[in-house]
Amino acid sequence: MSSPHVDPQEQHTPTEEKAPLENTKRPLRFTTIVWGLLLTIIGLGTFAIIAGYHIDTELVAIGTLGVSGLVLLTSALVRAVKKK
Repeated sequence: MSSPHVDPQEQHTPTEEKAPLENTKRPLRFTTIVWGLLLTIIGLGTFAIIAGYHIDTELVAIGTLGVSGLVLLTSALVRAVKKK
């Protein structure tokens, strides 16, 4: 078996130098915060159940969804007021 002939000059083509990324700060996204809180609550609930605590999962789910919805609505209202 022979390997295909490759020209050495084709292997080492110069690459374009990229400009360094600017250190720009992105605005805070409340959806990211809500997802983080949901995952944290799920993780803490899982640990609590493993540790032997009894948790009313339906009540926790309702409360979590309610708080998440309020955070999303509040953030949308705050952004709408800031844009005006």
